[in-house]
Amino acid sequence: MHIVKVNNMHKIKSSLLVLSALLILVFAQVVSAEEITMELVANTTSDAYGDYTFIDIPNGNYQLVALKYTPAMGGAWVMAESDVAIENGTDIVNADLTLGFADPGVQDPVLSLLERASISGKTLSTPMGGPAQNYSYVPVVLKTESGLVANTTSDAYGDYIFTDIPNGNYQLVALKYTPAMGGAWVMAESDVAIENGTDIVNANLTLGFADPGAQDLVLSLLERASISGKTLSTPMGGPAQNYFDVPVVLKTESGLVANTTSDAYGDYIFTDIPNGNYQLVALKYTSAMGGAWVMAESDVAIENGTDIVKANLTLRNVVSLLKFSSESYLKYSLISEYSRSERFTLCNE
Repeated sequence: MHIVKVNNMHKIKSSLLVLSALLILVFAQVVSAEEITMELVANTTSDAYGDYTFIDIPNGNYQLVALKYTPAMGGAWVMAESDVAIENGTDIVNADLTLGFADPGVQDPVLSLLERASISGKTLSTPMGGPAQNYSYVPVVLKTESGLVANTTSDAYGDYIFTDIPNGNYQLVALKYTPAMGGAWVMAESDVAIENGTDIVNANLTLGFADPGAQDLVLSLLERASISGKTLSTPMGGPAQNYFDVPVVLKTESGLVANTTSDAYGDYIFTDIPNGNYQLVALKYTSAMGGAWVMAESDVAIENGTDIVKANLTLRNVVSLLKFSSESYLKYSLISEYSRSERFTLCNE
């Protein structure tokens, strides 16, 4: 059952003509005829025999890129590209990449995906409007328009740092509750841009009194909650009973968030889940009635970091829910929804 066996990890393996080449797996999205955005999925380096491996790759369309700088011909980049498509968690084998001389500059967009930098500075305050002073133990958030990237807390000297941050545009936000003035939030914001993997230093944040409610959106990015419940069945239409060892998927409209399996008592739990709207899906193949899929779905919403308990899922025959056969539904409809829980193999063994 590919759709839920995340622990069934596979590998990608191939031999290259150039040894110890850098290999990159990217997801390419066409924005317009003139613009293609690339998102790094993973990178590795081929070994002494030219073999490389990527593991735990979900369904989707990807591009493999191998590249290396060689001193030959006065110094040049050699490179190879290949498009691959993962469907139904099916392994891909013999994904060989033969490197040749690259056109000038072709390697730059790919190399930029690997560039990482740090952002560091101090959190400061200006008591009574005086000179800036170190402000210790202040939560600092790094975010984009899409959401939270990372968060940390400044140390006893007000120093903070984010490391391993890719190129891009970000916003830094520092905020803290203070009992001064009868109790208030103080806050600072700053836009920063990482280019060419260049570290950003002295990104100091001087906190001042925040407008009422300004802190709520940032705090919501940090809130996390759990979702827990039981997987149940109703044998012969009788009372609900614990149904153990049932795969449970947590997803959004965008795709898979997490998956787990209920224990011997039918209990399951997801932890560290941010605020948002989700769908829970439990599904399992049973040999009863000649073999069938049973399934349950439930919409849940996490607000203000509040845990959701007793999100019980009572599984029923899929045929009662769908016009299609359970196998067909799982292969096509569910794969488009839960494809991130499938993994594949590329090898030339």
